[in-house]
Amino acid sequence: MICETQGPARLAALLMACRAHHIGADLVGVGDMLRLRVQLTASQELDVRCTVRADDDGRLWYLAVADGRDLPIAEAYDVTGALVTLRGMIANARTSSSTVSAAASSGG
Repeated sequence: MICETQGPARLAALLMACRAHHIGADLVGVGDMLRLRVQLTASQELDVRCTVRADDDGRLWYLAVADGRDLPIAEAYDVTGALVTLRGMIANARTSSSTVSAAASSGG
């Protein structure tokens, strides 16, 4: 099992995977406030933190911080799973923003 002190290293691993797959991301903050900031669209970002989930026997997880809530992405050992989830979130954000842009430009 991955322990909580490995959170920063797991965020760094996810950062490297994001960069390898051309996903805009950077580490922001320090200590307990360390986050991976992922660029969803040109104007929308998502923060990901890595912490223990009490409801999963204390396992370390990647969690997306959205609307004041933590949304589970993947267990911290599963960088590939986290990357797939982030790609889906990016696709959804881009689809939503292009739909809004299209509606605005058509007057709808």
